[in-house]
Amino acid sequence: MPVSLVLRVTDFNLTQPGGTGSGTNPNAGHIEVFVDGSLAAIVSDLTVVLPLDSGSHEIRTRLVQDDGTPLSPDVSAFLTVLVTHGPETGIPTIAITYPENDAARGADTSISFRIANFSLVTPGRPVAPNEGHIEIYLDGELYAELTDYEPAHFSDLGDGDHTVVLQLVDGAHNPLVPDASASVRFHVTEAHVVDINPQFAVGIAVLVAAIMAVLLWPRRKPG
Repeated sequence: MPVSLVLRVTDFNLTQPGGTGSGTNPNAGHIEVFVDGSLAAIVSDLTVVLPLDSGSHEIRTRLVQDDGTPLSPDVSAFLTVLVTHGPETGIPTIAITYPENDAARGADTSISFRIANFSLVTPGRPVAPNEGHIEIYLDGELYAELTDYEPAHFSDLGDGDHTVVLQLVDGAHNPLVPDASASVRFHVTEAHVVDINPQFAVGIAVLVAAIMAVLLWPRRKPG
């Protein structure tokens, strides 16, 4: 993600890199920007935008002459930044919004959830605050990893009681501290249970009512 640096330079004239400028004038030149020890940019502007991945990064800026020669004595500044796709503050939480505990479900079902103060990203990223993914546990075993905000889906569940745990983890699959998880217990029966989220139930009821009204509406007999 982009990170903006705002620099301040005194007693030094910034010139465009690669120009004929001031030759070897020790008071004129441009700025070299290093990220984690590697040269990332050569600029003459005081605002620099760096595309940085999640995690901790060391940034070094150094003044150099037009021909790239560092000043003597060296003029550099250092900064360490911690980049995250998540919010800067707040404690991450997760809550299961559907179904309720001890509900009867079918063999194919889904679980809806809500998270706060946390952003979902692809597993394997460097560890950064308030970002990561969801690990789904079914009856104590890791079932899947979730990186989007859609409901978690389950297929061909056996009859009986099942417990699902949704746990927020960081990029290295470590549980957050403090723990951020939620669980739900439900029962799968042999009888087919239609798995419809509450927000869809009202729409279906309205559709059925409309169909019945059309079928039962009195028709005028031909005169």
